[in-house]
Amino acid sequence: AEREKITRLLSAKDLKGLGVVIEKMETKINSGIEKKKVEQNKESDRKTELIREIHGALQAALFFFIGLYMVMTGLDRHFTQRKSPLKTPVKFAWKAHVRRGKIYAGGILFGFALGLVIWVVDGFVVGAPYHFAAGVVVAVLYASGAGAGMRLARGKAPQWVRSMHFSCNMLATIIFIFSIISGIAAALKN
Repeated sequence: AEREKITRLLSAKDLKGLGVVIEKMETKINSGIEKKKVEQNKESDRKTELIREIHGALQAALFFFIGLYMVMTGLDRHFTQRKSPLKTPVKFAWKAHVRRGKIYAGGILFGFALGLVIWVVDGFVVGAPYHFAAGVVVAVLYASGAGAGMRLARGKAPQWVRSMHFSCNMLATIIFIFSIISGIAAALKN
């Protein structure tokens, strides 16, 4: 139909009418492109929001279901060992601690990777700078603590490795609590 209008207007040499028809066609095309862009942006926003929710839920669940257990067993071992006379061995379920530690460290680092995906999807814009900085520090500390823990799991290790394992993980836990709180604040802000 529009083709016939254009042909008729061209044969009648009606340039104003031709301009109006072409403008209407451009408007239809542009509105169709804009609708597709809006739909793509909505879909992208839904995916980003889903990644944010998974990131937050994963990190919080790991902390509350595994992390607190890890902290409590680590603190128990640390302070029981200190109280024991002549540094005698203390009964400690180290296999369970190591197994859960691997799951915990891997999960936390995966959650950090999801945080980086959010950062990339947002166009390298840091919406919550304190949360982002805390996440980076926590990831580095937990990775260091896990590395020291792997060395401890292989057998006898120097005292500095034990101290590094304990210090990195305790400091990471304190900062991680701040990270969870700042993440919740950032989520509520949006």
